[in-house]
Amino acid sequence: MFHGYDEPLDEDQKELVILYEKLVSESSVPFFDSEQFELIADFYLQTDQFEKAREVIGIALHQYPYSSIFLIQSGHLKIYDNQIDEAIEIAEKIRLIEPFNSDVYLLFGNAYDAIGQYEEAISYYHQAIEKGAEKDDVYLFIAYSYQNWDKYSLAVEALKKALIFNKNNTQALGELAFCCDFIEETSEIKSFVKAFIDDNPYSYMAWYCLGSICCKNEELDEAIESFDYAVVINEQYLPAQFNLGSIYLIKDENEKAINCFKSILEINPDDIFALCNMANAFKNSKNWQVAREYFKKALKVDASYSDAWHGLGLTYQEMNHHKTAIEFYIGF
Repeated sequence: MFHGYDEPLDEDQKELVILYEKLVSESSVPFFDSEQFELIADFYLQTDQFEKAREVIGIALHQYPYSSIFLIQSGHLKIYDNQIDEAIEIAEKIRLIEPFNSDVYLLFGNAYDAIGQYEEAISYYHQAIEKGAEKDDVYLFIAYSYQNWDKYSLAVEALKKALIFNKNNTQALGELAFCCDFIEETSEIKSFVKAFIDDNPYSYMAWYCLGSICCKNEELDEAIESFDYAVVINEQYLPAQFNLGSIYLIKDENEKAINCFKSILEINPDDIFALCNMANAFKNSKNWQVAREYFKKALKVDASYSDAWHGLGLTYQEMNHHKTAIEFYIGF
């Protein structure tokens, strides 16, 4: 019922990518300084556009053949291609030349994490910190390794450290909320987040994190309050709207739920989860016709989405159109 959305990427970075793609489309050989190439490649890596990342790193290496930056990025692509030995080999070569380059140890860490050698990965991440890497970013990597290792309590401790070093690390707050789903006792984490909010009352992600913890503990009224604060601070942050609407559905407060999902659909009209939950809110209100319309919109987005087929069938069943209902049940 609850789900999240990715954080938006940097607008300046996007503009740089647009310029790069324009030059490529005009068959021009793009020339940028090394820092700009790094940002462009990072954009493609962050958005999982690996073929484009491969292309821009190749161009960058042609212009800056001895740049460790692009060699390291090529190493990360090797990890994506499951060529772990090659990635480690690249890291080893760069470490011989630049033993104090923290990015080399991050590459080692990512490579060993990818093959499930989490203890080795975490050791390299700590070495990256010793070599001057941004502590909050590295503790986030350490948390990911602990998550992959199913050691969620240790992941939480790493995330706390990330937030101590950078209170604006929204990703760490999001991961903290995620970890709570796998931890039985969350009172200590809740206390940490509340103290964090006391110091950072306008952090929408902190309020979202607190709301997520309250949802897990079935403290729905406190969750509503927390998600409300998140929405007031950042009305564009859709996960808070979605989870708020989902709680209102649970509490059978359908008008409030409809308002939440309507806000999401104004920004993202093809959000299939919001479409289906909007339909469910109208279904709960026995407004079968409107519910049906939203289920159909959801199926236009994804014709294989079984929840929409099932919901559509229910709207006909409630109106005693049993034959039609069965057809939709068979459809999913």
